[in-house]
Amino acid sequence: MSDLQKSLRIRESLLPPASDVIKLLGPGAVAASYIQLLDAAYDTVEDGDELMAKFINTLQDSGEKTSTYLHRLQAVLNQAVRRGGVAAGEAD
Repeated sequence: MSDLQKSLRIRESLLPPASDVIKLLGPGAVAASYIQLLDAAYDTVEDGDELMAKFINTLQDSGEKTSTYLHRLQAVLNQAVRRGGVAAGEAD
């Protein structure tokens, strides 16, 4: 799928107020720009240290598949890296 198609699908799938947020970029923007702007507007408000603490305290739920737990853990770690709770090089 081309970046133009991705951008079009993102624009078509959003409703207000999210669609209003991306209008600032215009229809010619790349999909990554839309995602970055939406993340900034709607992503977590926790800072990096709080997210790192959340990562450290994330436990596997009873009956949860290991793969599901690891995906959940990776998502929290990625948020901590984006917010500066841990350096990207230390995340591996």
